[in-house]
Amino acid sequence: MKRFRLPLPLLVLLLSCPLLLPAQARYANPVLHADYSDPDVCRVGEDYYMTASSFNCFPGLPILHSRDLVHWELAGAALSDYPGPDWYGPDADFHGRVQHGNGVWAPAIRYHDGWFYIFCGDPDRGIFMVRTQDPRGRWEDPVWVVKAKGFIDPCPLWDEDGRAWLSHAAAGSRAGLKSVVFVAPMSPDGTRLLGPSRIVYDGHKTQPTIEGTKFYKRDGRYYIFAPAGGVKTGWQTVLRAESPYGPYEERIVMASAEGTINGPHQGGWVETAQGEHWFLHFQDKGAYGRIVHLQPMTWRSDGWPLIGEDPDGDGIGQPVASYRIPGVAMHPAGGPGGAAGSFDASRSLRIGCRCPGSNLIPTRGRTFSMPARALGIERTCRSTRPARKLLPRARQRSDRMVCRWRGSFRRCPRRIGITCCPTAQSACIPSNSLTGRTGGRCRTSCCRNFRLKTSP
Repeated sequence: MKRFRLPLPLLVLLLSCPLLLPAQARYANPVLHADYSDPDVCRVGEDYYMTASSFNCFPGLPILHSRDLVHWELAGAALSDYPGPDWYGPDADFHGRVQHGNGVWAPAIRYHDGWFYIFCGDPDRGIFMVRTQDPRGRWEDPVWVVKAKGFIDPCPLWDEDGRAWLSHAAAGSRAGLKSVVFVAPMSPDGTRLLGPSRIVYDGHKTQPTIEGTKFYKRDGRYYIFAPAGGVKTGWQTVLRAESPYGPYEERIVMASAEGTINGPHQGGWVETAQGEHWFLHFQDKGAYGRIVHLQPMTWRSDGWPLIGEDPDGDGIGQPVASYRIPGVAMHPAGGPGGAAGSFDASRSLRIGCRCPGSNLIPTRGRTFSMPARALGIERTCRSTRPARKLLPRARQRSDRMVCRWRGSFRRCPRRIGITCCPTAQSACIPSNSLTGRTGGRCRTSCCRNFRLKTSP
């Protein structure tokens, strides 16, 4: 059997760089390089569900699903269309005239008592709610929670004592008032407010344009996560109080720093089944849309969160460009495909072979994960020539078989240093792992024959 040699510089890089080892599998921000403004997220079991603003676009309120917060798939939509004229009035005909920027703003998604809820603001009409027991299926028709021009960015909170609350902000362009946060009592079924909204925080002096409220309770305290300072140049603020009505303390928990992204703006906190804390938020990139980033989050001993990393120790986090993948050492082969986003080491080619339902087979007692960019894999994987870039478009469909080689399996990219099956006549490789698959079945004999070949 012919032997292929791994170039010495690549071998040194492979053995010396911890970022290439499976235990240090990393993702790179943004995790969604697509227009998902004002994202919010909730977890049910091992599944994460995200929604985002859809404005005048329908189907509205997209539902995305993930198992690791990094790789997302579009699973459905909560609004098939904007309800009819009796619901929104003849002055806002979404079918008859352009409504750019109007409609569905800044939702919050929560799971409570067997139901998924999304609360959302229409800046011209008020706050509405939709719910379902199957986020991939049909959602119930919207219900008005409160009709009020300028009420935006709502978020529900169900308390331990059975009471429910709703936080929200105000759009200055509609209400003539902004930079304030409201809290109102809400019926436990989420269909109506039980009393008037109260201003619980005024940010005009220190947190201008505070908005995008996300309401939580932790260790007996009430927290409202809210961005301030404006979409393109702002920061993340957290408010904290002993009562839903305050008084609230404030702290900036993440802000842009030199060499990091602008913003960072609105998002949501989620806790994993393993007890890790993460924060999804968007960055405004102008014509490219509002793209989604994932930040690590920690709770300090003083009861305040810190989002991102704090290299200068000032207590204010800054966005990370890359970080380890949440909760897992290596993203499983065949897992959910990442939508358009930056390269990350979890989408790498393994030296060895992963068969469906099996673990990665070690090569000579050691298993490696090498970023395919470092290996110089051909852009479309249709030849064995090295190239400078890795699948810039194929990443959008990484859960499918996107790379095909013609002829025998011996025509693997020779720069990888893999000895391939001599008996196979063709092969397909998904962009995130090497497998011995053809026709949808795994050739286990081929898997056993994969070996790493290095210089003697």
